[in-house]
Amino acid sequence: MKKSIIDLTEMFPNDNLSDYQKENGRVEFTAQARFINGLASGNDFQMKQVRTYILSRESALSDALKSNNSSEVQNAKIENIHGDILNSNITFDLMAEFQIAIKEAYKSCTGSDWVPYVKKDLNQLEKELQTASRIEAQAYLDSKVQKA
Repeated sequence: MKKSIIDLTEMFPNDNLSDYQKENGRVEFTAQARFINGLASGNDFQMKQVRTYILSRESALSDALKSNNSSEVQNAKIENIHGDILNSNITFDLMAEFQIAIKEAYKSCTGSDWVPYVKKDLNQLEKELQTASRIEAQAYLDSKVQKA
């Protein structure tokens, strides 16, 4: 698997940086690093989706097992759900193996560990600026609005 990832990533240049990026060591902006990051991000998202799916199927299996229905149809349903969970676990394990190889490729390409994307809080700056005087002043204004 690792060799396949290396072969795939070598299709992308690892030196296409602007002078600014080169001077500031921004190797994560090479085409190769961005491609690897895309693979890692996409695989990370899919792993979360598969994990969520497995949890939902485990819940369905639990419900099916609690049923007093012992018909052939119910037994087939239990068997199908269980098989689905087993197959999904195989998929997850393969994706986890792939993720390890992708992370190694990213580290080799950039010298840094890959980290998943985290959406930035648009109000973070405002939260960081919250001082006692600002909070007190805002409370004062809020109280004036409520009285009006």
